[in-house]
Amino acid sequence: MFKKMKRFILLFSFFFVCFHGFNQTTTTNLVISLFDCSIYNKPKFVNPLTKVCKYDTLRVVDSASKFYKVNYSNYLDNFSGYILKKNVTPWSEFLKNTELPKNKRQLDRLTRLQKKFGKINGLKIFNGLVWIGMTESEAYHSLGEPTRKIIKIGSWGSQKRLIYGVGGDLSQILTLYFEDGYLVYYITNPH
Repeated sequence: MFKKMKRFILLFSFFFVCFHGFNQTTTTNLVISLFDCSIYNKPKFVNPLTKVCKYDTLRVVDSASKFYKVNYSNYLDNFSGYILKKNVTPWSEFLKNTELPKNKRQLDRLTRLQKKFGKINGLKIFNGLVWIGMTESEAYHSLGEPTRKIIKIGSWGSQKRLIYGVGGDLSQILTLYFEDGYLVYYITNPH
């Protein structure tokens, strides 16, 4: 029985690699949204399918002159649709404008973050970015301990508001709103 199971696993692995390729986690077919925008059902860009938030990652399936066909997963659902090229940047371009480690301590932190949260989210967290769908743990690692926390628990689930003072003189306030552990929206207000 064990030999048959082992043979099945080897055959399944072989066919999986043949049809899907070795490296499914490459960043060459990933793009990052530059600002809040939409994914559309058809390349006519009339009826939005869903919103994409700033710094969300999308997987490119196909490319045309002015748009990408993409797959997108947020914390609630998966979507497949079209997005304008002007709204996103390739992962490689995003890396060029991203702060990378300058010393061993920073490199160790980035490595730990990427092991814990994955290559893409680890780099976003290392650079202190915030995006819709991130977890509370990712927010703590990205921004540190909040200035203030407000927690509400009810029959609908849990809501948590994390408030951060931005800038040395607390000239701006960043408020993150979490529902059931995921960031659903954020606001930056002048204080």
